[in-house]
Amino acid sequence: MADKNYNKIRDIGKDVDRKIQFYENGRVRFLSIDMEEPDPEKTGMRGVIYSKNNALKIDTQFAN
Repeated sequence: MADKNYNKIRDIGKDVDRKIQFYENGRVRFLSIDMEEPDPEKTGMRGVIYSKNNALKIDTQFAN
């Protein structure tokens, strides 16, 4: 986890493997391999990937 300046603020740990699933409409889904579910309506954190000022950005929205 990092702040807006990409400074590390928290270690997310190495308890499980994680992956990012990209969709053609610019959306992304973050998954923990142990909890992988093919239906994006059931699991995974959501986000949107986009370009701003020649930088790649990902905004996420999730609840624990």
